[in-house]
Amino acid sequence: ELEDEWNEEAGGRAGYEVELLGTMEPRPSTTDISGGIRNAVDVGDEINFLLVVLNSGSNPITELYISVDVSPTGTGISVAGTDTPDGAVCDDSSNTSAGNPICASPSFAAGDYLAYGSYAVRNPLGDPLTWTPSVVGEYTVTISLDPGDQDTDLTNNDLVFKVIVRDWYDIGLDLTWDNDDPDDTGENTGIGPHPFTLSAVVDGSADWQPRNVDLEITFGGTFVLGQTSFESVLASDQCAAGVSTCSYIARMGSPTTVEVYYNMSDPGTQTSPNLPTNGTRDVPTYQVAETWSGTIKGDATDCSGACGMYVSAIILNYLSYELVSTDYGGPGGGHENESVVNEMMEVNNSLDDRNANNEDILNAYFGVYHDLGVTEVTVGSGRSPGGRLDAGNSALYATIGLFTPIEQEVDYDWQVVFDIRDSDGQVTTTPPVLDCDLQDDEGAQQSHENLGRNFPALPELTVCTPHILDPGMYSITARVTLIDASLTNTDLDGNLTPDDDCGTGTNTDCNVDMNSANDDRTGHYEVVNNGPFVTLTMEVADGPIMENTNMDFSARAIHTGQPDSNWDGTPDEMFYEWSVNTQEVDLQFLTCDSDCPNIMVNNFWQGTPTVSVTVTDHWGATSTDSVTIKVWNHANSSHAGEVTVDYDIVYYGVLPQAVNLSDAAAVEADLTGQGSSYTSVAAFTVDVSAVLSPDDVYSEDVDVSFAGDSATQYSLWYSGTTGWVSMPSTQSQVDSSTMMLSWSNDGTQPSRSSSTYAVFAGANIGEPPQTGITDLGHTLAPGGVISISWSVSDAAAIGIDDFGVITIDGTRNTFALGTTTWEIYGTHGTTYSYTVQVENGQSDQSGNRLVGSPVASDSATADGQVDPVAGASDLTADEESGNTVAFTWNVGDDSDVDHWVVCWSIGDHDADEVQGLLDAENSCSASGDKTSSHVSWRPAAAGTYHYSVSAVDSVGNMETAASSIAMTVVGDETIDWGTVPDIGTEGDEPPIPQSAWIAIGILVLVAVIAGAFILTRGGGEGGEEEWDY
Repeated sequence: ELEDEWNEEAGGRAGYEVELLGTMEPRPSTTDISGGIRNAVDVGDEINFLLVVLNSGSNPITELYISVDVSPTGTGISVAGTDTPDGAVCDDSSNTSAGNPICASPSFAAGDYLAYGSYAVRNPLGDPLTWTPSVVGEYTVTISLDPGDQDTDLTNNDLVFKVIVRDWYDIGLDLTWDNDDPDDTGENTGIGPHPFTLSAVVDGSADWQPRNVDLEITFGGTFVLGQTSFESVLASDQCAAGVSTCSYIARMGSPTTVEVYYNMSDPGTQTSPNLPTNGTRDVPTYQVAETWSGTIKGDATDCSGACGMYVSAIILNYLSYELVSTDYGGPGGGHENESVVNEMMEVNNSLDDRNANNEDILNAYFGVYHDLGVTEVTVGSGRSPGGRLDAGNSALYATIGLFTPIEQEVDYDWQVVFDIRDSDGQVTTTPPVLDCDLQDDEGAQQSHENLGRNFPALPELTVCTPHILDPGMYSITARVTLIDASLTNTDLDGNLTPDDDCGTGTNTDCNVDMNSANDDRTGHYEVVNNGPFVTLTMEVADGPIMENTNMDFSARAIHTGQPDSNWDGTPDEMFYEWSVNTQEVDLQFLTCDSDCPNIMVNNFWQGTPTVSVTVTDHWGATSTDSVTIKVWNHANSSHAGEVTVDYDIVYYGVLPQAVNLSDAAAVEADLTGQGSSYTSVAAFTVDVSAVLSPDDVYSEDVDVSFAGDSATQYSLWYSGTTGWVSMPSTQSQVDSSTMMLSWSNDGTQPSRSSSTYAVFAGANIGEPPQTGITDLGHTLAPGGVISISWSVSDAAAIGIDDFGVITIDGTRNTFALGTTTWEIYGTHGTTYSYTVQVENGQSDQSGNRLVGSPVASDSATADGQVDPVAGASDLTADEESGNTVAFTWNVGDDSDVDHWVVCWSIGDHDADEVQGLLDAENSCSASGDKTSSHVSWRPAAAGTYHYSVSAVDSVGNMETAASSIAMTVVGDETIDWGTVPDIGTEGDEPPIPQSAWIAIGILVLVAVIAGAFILTRGGGEGGEEEWDY
């Protein structure tokens, strides 16, 4: 019977089903056709493990553990991962989650994504699990889900993929003022002269040797050319009198003979070998900084009240020695003939792997001047200054500020525009941005205010504008400009937005920004579309899927980057394409969107068709999910003659199953194999076109009606190859003179074969089992658990058909005779009677079950609590010499108390938190008996501790209590928790060390969990099944 379960082979929806769909971080590394690597990570990056886990079943998941392992591909050496499985979904008291102090969640609802589709795997401390690779290479990441018995399909619980770790290479620049800038802000004041230092270093995760690294140092603003200098030996001719900027070129490294060219495709000859070409290049030393000195001085004669100057440095160019493949178009042989030539050659570069430090700037200000600047440009909710971003709805942010002297009291009106340049050089410019007003980023709200140092003006503020990022490579530049300082709108155009009156001649308050070098700032971004995830769900009524069966299909797509084109808060709809791989196109799917209700199976669906749905996002990225369905066929036949026979079969197969029924002559048969003679009450023949294997049978039913007496036990038999074979059947009465035998096949055996079938009276005669049950006993466990155990009296005499039966208060449960334990999860104070016996499915002439001897019976009363209530009260705690604390308390009734447990915590704890303190380290101490006093060590660390006392009975049940007294201990002490205090102990037994108490608690917990598993896996006597375990 299907009941409520479903899998892809049988149809329906699983009661328990959890799926590991993928990872948000790290992502599998891939190599494109050009050799570029997607989703690689840099050496030194800190990698989290963010998983996409779906509960696609119909039941909530209460136990889910996650394991992660990272190892170099091809080795078994783990370099990162979970030492113990992460309890993503579990009970805090679960033994399996003991490695983590806290379970992430107690339950995982059906249809939900764990942690909204981005679960961060944790380490044993409960912190996010991280991996910081230090070695370049390919690593294999293995992620496994362990849902225990709460899963149907175990093939979707694991992910194994490759992650490529690569080196990064960087040339970093740093400009610093030698004086008056202790915090290295890059700002200075006064005319000067101001000495400065430029430092540059070749850095990276691995040694590399760029060549001819040229740095461009530019002086700008109002400065005196004759008193400005830089020590570079490659000064350009731009430094001439009368110019507003002056540039120098600094060259890193020292002359070194290196290889500069090598044709790897030229095999050379014996007389003319192919040798690399060497040359002299300036090569810097890896991770050794080089410095240059310079000086800049302001030009007061060229300052109209507000002046500034700057020194900027940027990496202008450098050479890298790389393998270059060039298609020369020839048919082969040398440059003239070969189509593709591989050459080691020098390549010009202006960027490296870390562009943020490829340029730097120093600013110096003097006099009265006007200067606004962009201090930061970021993108997205994470305010990224550069790097990789997800495509979709985002926002552009720019922080602007004043660069004027602190004593200068001038307010400035401004506007910001953003230039978005793609990889093709196309530039999109936003309208002027005057504030920051985003619905999904209320923390960044900023109205339009002047820049200034007198309220309500602000010296610095951040503006923003929404923007949809398409996948691609972008450089985003924020640029600030001065506009009408008075906000007077002198060229009124009908709107209230301040207009840029500067330069129109209508406004005399306009100022000129004297330092354009900081008016803009650029960030470089790679925008990627991670694409959608789609999950297909099929719902169908219980029973086989056959022609004319109606099914409901639905697709759930998740895509955090799907854009919201009209910014109404709802992402754009994704496109759903449904199909089924039948011979004819099924038009039912043409009108489906995310849901496909009332899809009817037709005759083209015979076999195992696959229904698929493909989801396409805004940019054309797709995700596909599918479900394969097993479509069953149906046949029936009936016969009304001397005997009435109704036959019905649900089977898998395209060909019709033909079944012919007819009367047969009465049968005389030896049913016992010992010379007995039975005469049939009714007989008939069955002729079938094929005998189907169990896998091809969903259900098969035979009902045989015949003239009979309700007081007689009848049985159904068929003529097999070696004799007559019994068909276990259910007997029922049709009317006063007609009886019926019903036989069913649930797909565990082949379909009925062509043969003669007969009904006999009183033919169910068998032999009892040759062994029985001995050594029956039980033990009590906490929570009302009764653990029953037994032995089989003669294991050598166990027959092939023998099985065990335990009857608890009238309820039968069957089990294999290899099982010798059972657990009752009882109610406190309730007595349970139970009997254990051996059966073999045979009966005597009266129809009674035959059982083996001996049969064992007993009863037990469940103990699930301390009863009567102990009622501990008036707890006192006194610190004694020798680092001990003496406790006393009053007791209401200690008749069911075996011993006591004192627990402590920083801050109050309630009764429910006592179990957590027992699991913690050095937070509880157990006494040796029921005496209402105890001595324990004081806590090692100083502080105020809150204490509680809980009663424990002989079974292990606890009557927990909240903390009721606090005590302050002063100074830290070294405590040997493995040693029991030797003073002040009471009773005949020594106190139980906390480590032993925790171990006992864990053993009890394991026993309860194991018992629950056994009881869950046990079963009743349902249906006609001989075994039910």
